[in-house]
Amino acid sequence: MRFFYLISFLICFETLSGKDIFLVKPLVETESVYSTGDAADDPAVWVNSKNPYESLVFGTDKQAGIHVYDLNGQELSFSKIGKMNNIDLRVFNGSLYVISSNRSLNTMDLWSFNNENLFQFFSGPSPFSKKSKLSAIKIEFDVYGICMGIIENNLIAIVTEHDGSRVQSWDLLNQRLLKEVNIIEDENNPAEEGNESEGCVVDDQNEIVFISREGSDGILKAFNAEDLSLIKKIDDREGFIDDDPEGIAIYETSATEGYLLLSSQGDGTVNVYDRNYPFEYQGSFRVAFNKGIDGASDTDGIEVTSKKIGKDYPRGLLIVQDGYNDEDIKQGNQNFKYVSFQDVINNLKLKK
Repeated sequence: MRFFYLISFLICFETLSGKDIFLVKPLVETESVYSTGDAADDPAVWVNSKNPYESLVFGTDKQAGIHVYDLNGQELSFSKIGKMNNIDLRVFNGSLYVISSNRSLNTMDLWSFNNENLFQFFSGPSPFSKKSKLSAIKIEFDVYGICMGIIENNLIAIVTEHDGSRVQSWDLLNQRLLKEVNIIEDENNPAEEGNESEGCVVDDQNEIVFISREGSDGILKAFNAEDLSLIKKIDDREGFIDDDPEGIAIYETSATEGYLLLSSQGDGTVNVYDRNYPFEYQGSFRVAFNKGIDGASDTDGIEVTSKKIGKDYPRGLLIVQDGYNDEDIKQGNQNFKYVSFQDVINNLKLKK
């Protein structure tokens, strides 16, 4: 693996599957998750507006719990609370809300934290165990992916089904099911199995939900956040997606404009699309080797913020899960890589 990234580093881009793939370099990697095998999955980031250097990165260990890291990739805490698959957060009415899909209990677990002294709180032992859950909503199907949004001044969640095609939207604070749809109902002759979705993200300002369907076709879709009606099939394996589409994130250049990022797991790249309809493809990049930090491949979850975080992240921070963490050639437990989004902007010549 190290050989692969050294070769990749010597060229400015690769051409694979009909797309130009530029290389960006990680500045930091986190400490590895504790569980072996396929364990690290989904990141989320909270930016401390008062002191950006005390921002927090959350990362799920889907076999055991939730890690919290600082901007140096050092672990601040770990909460052993079960098989937490995906994670998302929002700041709403002055509080930080964190949600995670709990596959041990088959619930959507929601916490609310006072927005003050969060760095100190999450630096303590097992913070998610210390704080009582605001709710743990039982789901009738096997939970898998999850994301959160603020729509019409309501805190909502989107939850997807493991090994199934159902997707639900929930009013979180009232614990009320809003809508359930079948992710394949718009498709012609879909396969009978393998239609699950995991990656999702809510675009609060444009009121759109983006969902990546894995399985037989590998499709990225956009839905209306209010009723989960289909807006558009954006991309699939006949286009720029290789194997499974996984994590999704939104990079904001203004309140309503920016870019949609998608992990294309098969070729170890991140695809970039316009945030607005018709969601045109802009290019792709791969996270490559950089000065003792291996690149990222077989990526599941991703997260991005456009907020400036110190001198290293003037245009924001991108976090990607690494499915094959290389620790001095020997395979290590999985972890997460931090990339300056300025690097992505420069390589893909994106609008700033």
